[in-house]
Amino acid sequence: MATLNQCNFIGCIQSKGNMITGANGKNFITITVCVSGKNKEKEALFVRCIMFGKTADFVGQYAQEKDTVYVSGELEKRRYTNKQGVEKDTYQLIAREVQLFHREKSDFNRQAQTDTVQEPNGNVADEIVLPEEEMF
Repeated sequence: MATLNQCNFIGCIQSKGNMITGANGKNFITITVCVSGKNKEKEALFVRCIMFGKTADFVGQYAQEKDTVYVSGELEKRRYTNKQGVEKDTYQLIAREVQLFHREKSDFNRQAQTDTVQEPNGNVADEIVLPEEEMF
């Protein structure tokens, strides 16, 4: 049976982490993207996205909080133990493609200037070893 794990989100960058070099020397960065529902009654969805390699370098250099961003990738479930010793599950998007929509402060017409980067196909998550203190 064939399966597909592909998620696409367009939203506003709420927070941007610092560039981190993993134990194996590869760079990664995380951002949180706020995605709102179609009607105002729905709560916003905050999606944690993690990028590796060239995508991480691109986001680290060009992305800013409040930028509109398109992210595409695979949804991953991770299990961790919190400070109280309780196991918790969390979900994050392993971003393979990122597109930024920059807006000039004086541009009231919201004409978007776009930049795009896409990671080559491959299982990037298996190539990265996260430092223990940065896990969650």
